Amino acid sequence: MIKRNPKDKPAGYEDDLSNYGPQITDGYCGKTIGWGFAIIRYLGEERFNSLGRAGSLECVQGEHLESHWYVITDWLTPEEAVQEYGPVKELVLGPMKGFRSVTYGEKKFASKRLDPRGSKVSMDPKRIVLTPKQARK
Repeated sequence: MIKRNPKDKPAGYEDDLSNYGPQITDGYCGKTIGWGFAIIRYLGEERFNSLGRAGSLECVQGEHLESHWYVITDWLTPEEAVQEYGPVKELVLGPMKGFRSVTYGEKKFASKRLDPRGSKVSMDPKRIVLTPKQARK
């Protein structure tokens, strides 16, 4: 299991953020791909925008169409995915070579952040699957 060293909350936001921990999971396999802080109270536009300097501001839809905001300071990388789950078993691309999914070992991810192209992850080109263009009805 990939662990991250806890981080201190950004200065001036101590009462506005949760403790550091896993915050965002992949929409397909449910594994954690983003660590950081949940924003737990209204910050106002200026303070919210300033918080973006501490990490990536991400909005995630929860149950009942609720939005949850996070400041993500660490993302799972393709290199870490190989260490944790195994080598790239399959990379699925769309008809114009856009990312669709990637399988590391036995775990399939839909997050574009884990696209191994452009990373140091080596993979067998025979593992690339191109999906055909969908016929219009």
